[in-house]
Amino acid sequence: MMPSLVTALEEMPLLFMGDAVDRGALPLPDWAAADALHVEPANGLERQLQAIWQEVLRCERVSTQADFFSLGGNDVKVGACRLASTRTGCPGAWALSGCAPAQAAEVMKRVREASGRAVPTVTLFRAPTIVGLAGALAGMPRASLGAIPRAPFSAAEKAAGVPCPTSMEGYGQRALDAPEQADARNIPVTLRLGGALDLGALRAALAHLVARHEPLRTRLVLRHGQVLQAVAPAGDPRTAPQLIVEPAPAGGAMALTARLEAAASQPFQLYSDASLMRALLVVIGPEESTLLVCVHHAGAPPSPRSNKPDPAPAYASGMRQPA
Repeated sequence: MMPSLVTALEEMPLLFMGDAVDRGALPLPDWAAADALHVEPANGLERQLQAIWQEVLRCERVSTQADFFSLGGNDVKVGACRLASTRTGCPGAWALSGCAPAQAAEVMKRVREASGRAVPTVTLFRAPTIVGLAGALAGMPRASLGAIPRAPFSAAEKAAGVPCPTSMEGYGQRALDAPEQADARNIPVTLRLGGALDLGALRAALAHLVARHEPLRTRLVLRHGQVLQAVAPAGDPRTAPQLIVEPAPAGGAMALTARLEAAASQPFQLYSDASLMRALLVVIGPEESTLLVCVHHAGAPPSPRSNKPDPAPAYASGMRQPA
């Protein structure tokens, strides 16, 4: 856990033998100086933000001048939070990398709900204190941004770009903050195909999945500092998933497994890829092939029972249709 107060010494006091620290000679912590740094909210908006921070960070006391990330809040870029201060009552319960919820996104989600403003999550990164965030919100009147729409968007509005879910916004912010660290949060599915291969039916089956599931036709766009999602219409030829066909690599089963793992870990480009699904077909023999279908986590259906793409039914249906 992080210390709540650090006192600098020119040298450590030692016991007579010089082999251990003389704890009794250490100066007492200056808690009064630490408490003097605490700043209470100056208005209703700051008090509202303070309540949100205290609930999300599980802190009993938050200064309006305190940095969100220094208090233990995690960002959507690294997916793990820093250990928090015991003095402020913020437990470091999310110390393991990858185990923390996206607290920055959660805070901004609650801010949007409370304020009625479509403020992007990136605002918290630019103004990580309550005072700074309150100032940023004060400069965003409801009339200019408006409340988050509740009615369904039209196809034209979706194609132009609409507000995206918090999880999708987190993926987009991560891609902006660290473009060199490509996002490979993929869901792979491997299928063994037997019998004569029908490439036309296979391409049609993959296109059917993309046309059926709107998230697979979604890409991100950045407009005025806000991450939006643009959904291409069903049947748009630009959304046809990439299908790579290649012969089986030399080296047997181990080489095939390595090739499939490499393809499954290849990242998607969320701001440029027109489809969040792609496929690799490895032809092993005249009547034996292995198909790898890979979907980005953002394009998968929310149900855990159906979040894996299965082109087999559509492929079988396409093979039965007359040419």
